[in-house]
Amino acid sequence: MKEPSTADRDETLHAFKGKPSKTTTASPQVIKESDHAVALDPTMFGPGYPSSNCGRKVVITYKGKSITATVLDVAPGASRYGLDRTPGAFKALAPLDKHKIDVTWHYAK
Repeated sequence: MKEPSTADRDETLHAFKGKPSKTTTASPQVIKESDHAVALDPTMFGPGYPSSNCGRKVVITYKGKSITATVLDVAPGASRYGLDRTPGAFKALAPLDKHKIDVTWHYAK
């Protein structure tokens, strides 16, 4: 499957309040609140356990600031190219009280 261009990957990064998961999910790795980790929409995450995208790095940019995060989970409710993130990844880009920010992202080389 051909990956879409970076321009096609403008998406909203959501911040959620509540207890973060610290258990293994779609990845064999335990995800901590402080990690720079993301969950991709099911189509981008791919099939299998763990999927072939699990462990890949993505570069996320918001208002000129970029971070690198690791794909460690699937976000079943995310729209196409959507990302959910850990609080650590979100806080590296914006305060948690923003709740939702529009970002661009691409796979790291």
